[in-house]
Amino acid sequence: MTGRCGKHRADCLDLGCPTHGTGMHNILYVYGTLRPGKNPTVEIEGQMFDLGWFPGVKLGWPGKIVCEPIEVTDWGPIDRYEGYMPSDPANSLYIRRPLLVPYGINGWIYEFNREVNPIKRVLSGDWLEYTGKDKGSHGEVFHASRV
Repeated sequence: MTGRCGKHRADCLDLGCPTHGTGMHNILYVYGTLRPGKNPTVEIEGQMFDLGWFPGVKLGWPGKIVCEPIEVTDWGPIDRYEGYMPSDPANSLYIRRPLLVPYGINGWIYEFNREVNPIKRVLSGDWLEYTGKDKGSHGEVFHASRV
C-alpha cells in the first residue's frame, strides 16, 4: 500500500517524503541540555556519549537513553540550536529522526551525526543523573508545553 505521495507506504517516516508527517506528532524526545526534568521519562534503545557540556546519542546501539517528551510548536529554533540543517543533513551536527515509541506517543529525536569516542559513553543513559542536575542547562528555553 502506498501513501498519498504514491511512492512510500502509508506509514512512511521518510523525512524526504512530502507526506512524512502522517501519524507523527509535534513531540520531541529530549535527553540532554533541553530536558526540563519534570516530565515522565521514557527509555529508548541507543547509547549516550559525553561530548563536553552536552550529550550526543546513537540510536539503535545496545543500551538505553532516558528521554522526556516535550511539545514543539516551531521546529526552526530547535533545529538551529541542534545544528540540524534540513537542506544539508550530511553536514548537520545532529539529524532530527522520527521516533516510534512503543506504548507512547510517536515523535522526533536528534541523533548525533559525527563519530563518538566510546570511552565517553554515559552508561546510565541519563544525562541528568550523570551531571547531577535536576534539569538540562537549557531545559526551559524551547518548551511550548508539557506533554
